[in-house]
Amino acid sequence: MPIKKYIVLSSLFSIAYSEPLINELTKTEQFHAILKSLKAAFFISFHFFKIIFSFIFTFTRLFTRPIYWILNFTWTYLIRKPLALFSYANSTLYPIILFCLAAAACGLFIGGCAGFASEAFSSVVITATWGPQSKKSTKQEDELVTASLDTKEEDEKKEMKMNRWDPGSLYHKFNKEHWKESVTTASRLSPPVLIRRMRLSSTPIRKTRKNSWNWDEDEQDLIKKSICK
Repeated sequence: MPIKKYIVLSSLFSIAYSEPLINELTKTEQFHAILKSLKAAFFISFHFFKIIFSFIFTFTRLFTRPIYWILNFTWTYLIRKPLALFSYANSTLYPIILFCLAAAACGLFIGGCAGFASEAFSSVVITATWGPQSKKSTKQEDELVTASLDTKEEDEKKEMKMNRWDPGSLYHKFNKEHWKESVTTASRLSPPVLIRRMRLSSTPIRKTRKNSWNWDEDEQDLIKKSICK
């Protein structure tokens, strides 16, 4: 009896609670369907944006590829390799460079000290052999310098006076220059020409035409005399 009662009660309880279980099952299925739809939308949007971004990336890559090549070339061949070569040369030539710098510094120091020492030694030797310069020699040198300066000033004053306009002085200067030219050319010219030049130089300037006529006559006479001889 108690077993039968237990079976009946369990069947009754199962019948009583059968409808809410079905409702719960339907709610879970709806929730799973919503989750599946959200997952599908997420995957679709993800793949869509992935395709768009990949297309944009490839498009920009095609346009920026020459710039990338140029930057790569400059970095590898113009910056990286020269730096590597410089570091290698520095590592290999570092002791040689230090030795050369030290030698140059020592040479400059020793040369400077030797120059000062030689100058001091030469001054000592000169003072010991010839002795210091006397005051008379210095005074004579000063007097010579002042005399030369005075002569220069006098010459400049004379030149200034000569350069001033003076008709008489110009006339005498012209006569002197003409006489000097006649004397210098006397040795080069023949005797008839020399006589003619001397006559022309002795005559005044105003009678030039008459002198020229007389010169023509004298020249003809001299030619005739030379022919007769």
